[in-house]
Amino acid sequence: MRVTKNPLKTSLTEEWGLEYPIIAFGHCKDVIAEVCNAGGLGVLGCAGLEPDEIERDVNWLRERIGNKPFGLDILIPASVPPSGTREDFEAQIPQEHWAFVQRIRREYKIPERDAQKVADERAKSQRDVLTQERARAQLDVLIDMKVPIFCAAQGNPAFIIPECHSHGIKVFGLIGLVRQARREHEAKVDYIVAHGQDGGGHCGPIGTFTLVPQVVSAVEPTPVLAAGGVACGRQLAAALALGAVGVWTGTAWLASKEHDVHPIAQKKLLAARSEDTVRNRWADGAYSRHVRTKFDELWDSKEAPPVLPRPMQGILMHDLVEAARESQVEEFFYSSGGEAAGMIHEVKPARQIMYDWANEAMETFERMGVQL
Repeated sequence: MRVTKNPLKTSLTEEWGLEYPIIAFGHCKDVIAEVCNAGGLGVLGCAGLEPDEIERDVNWLRERIGNKPFGLDILIPASVPPSGTREDFEAQIPQEHWAFVQRIRREYKIPERDAQKVADERAKSQRDVLTQERARAQLDVLIDMKVPIFCAAQGNPAFIIPECHSHGIKVFGLIGLVRQARREHEAKVDYIVAHGQDGGGHCGPIGTFTLVPQVVSAVEPTPVLAAGGVACGRQLAAALALGAVGVWTGTAWLASKEHDVHPIAQKKLLAARSEDTVRNRWADGAYSRHVRTKFDELWDSKEAPPVLPRPMQGILMHDLVEAARESQVEEFFYSSGGEAAGMIHEVKPARQIMYDWANEAMETFERMGVQL
């Protein structure tokens, strides 16, 4: 079979002037900048950032990548409360939940956090408290700064699409179900990211290889990106064969040389097999995948109370998770990561990771008999 053009040149690379149909999502600015400068598209996760921090990071990125495209990823789930403070939501958490958390801390001797650090965190009124009001404030910065791409990590972006389009901003919607894809397609989202349960962080319930072709068929001609467990060039080639115009990737970049991930988190990721990751809701009330910890065993036990809705569950667990991190209690150390962990065994520069994938994808096409 003869192909007249490079199979890695898709509508995604053509629209955004990319060398490779690879999107790198992450919370480290250095990795995002490196990927953008190497021919991919970087998307910075902003869930834990205040509006002024988003503005600072956007300026930082633009100083390093010039006019190259990039995106911001913001959580906009409709299920969270319209507004509220940390104190408001703390008061709604049942005593049995506080008692369960304190029992974990006591029995496993997880140290208390530094009181001043906790006080400083609380002084930032809405930090780590997910509400619709906070998400709107984050979106306002994105629009004011004319960031090229808004990625709706959770929630239907239909309400903001006309406003984004009026400012020349394209909207990417992450979904985990075909019905969600259809809904966002009807709202005229620009790209749909079909995020399978293989992926790290917040992900849907359907496997990537099953989800992607269904979504491609359901939303044509809206372009689709394959996400969830992608960490090699063979998967990039497979995603294109399924009808996607590129891949959305995350876990692999935690093993990039430029990433500021905690050494223990990186160590756990490199040592993990795919089956060492788990998808559940105890971390913040929404399903997410991470490398298994002692917390998973305890929240699966019959003594555990029901998982609370957002943002209460995240508030309940925040100090304990941070205490384990700051004290480097390894068995409780939380490390987000997808099933691709089983494919990641060494730290490499981000640029090399992307080049290796591109080369392997091309070799895959050649092995299949595609004459390039």
